[in-house]
Amino acid sequence: MTTLATILDRVLDETGFSKPSSYFGNTEEAAVRARTLANASIRDLLDIPHRRLIKEGTISMTTATTYALPSDLHSFVQNTFYETGDSQPAHFPTSDQQFALINSSGIGDGIWTNVRVAGGEFEIDEPKNGETLEFTYRSNHPVQATGGGATKELYTVDTDVWLLDDRLHEYDIIWRWKKLHGMDWQEDFALFKRYKNEYVARDGGYRALNMNSHPSSAVGGPTVDLWAD
Repeated sequence: MTTLATILDRVLDETGFSKPSSYFGNTEEAAVRARTLANASIRDLLDIPHRRLIKEGTISMTTATTYALPSDLHSFVQNTFYETGDSQPAHFPTSDQQFALINSSGIGDGIWTNVRVAGGEFEIDEPKNGETLEFTYRSNHPVQATGGGATKELYTVDTDVWLLDDRLHEYDIIWRWKKLHGMDWQEDFALFKRYKNEYVARDGGYRALNMNSHPSSAVGGPTVDLWAD
């Protein structure tokens, strides 16, 4: 795990630029540009499903039908919604059309616990009061305050620590930096893409969220990534 200052110092060394004394709290053009590109890189790199960012979440059901999403939610891992101690999966994501049918008919969906995301929160049809839903998701916090502090989505100080692969981040910033300064950047971008593909393969590859009408269906609808934003 490496600090932002170290990562950006490496980038500027490799591209032949002088390093500023600091990046945050510094109004020099190089410092402003470097920290801005670092955070732009984070936003794009989050679309890779890093296993380091996989976390477990729970919903403690009551009689309420809506529940908060994890504050650091980026996306969900497919087919991971279960009631605690039950091998029967919850139906997630339940389509808007099915939710509308359930609500208009007043008839539940039998054994299924139907869950969807609407209005920036979970919505559950007929929640089982006292039961807990467990699920797996990907966090959007790849940065941590130094010394094992709180995780965060973006850098805010030079001592913030990058939790993922250093070289992946550095290659991504290098091509952006060269493009911003009117330098040849295409080879660096190609190098970044090759390294990203290797990283994804090492890290376990992509996982799609099954969008079948029920989780137990053997065949059915398309599979896509379900992103929170």
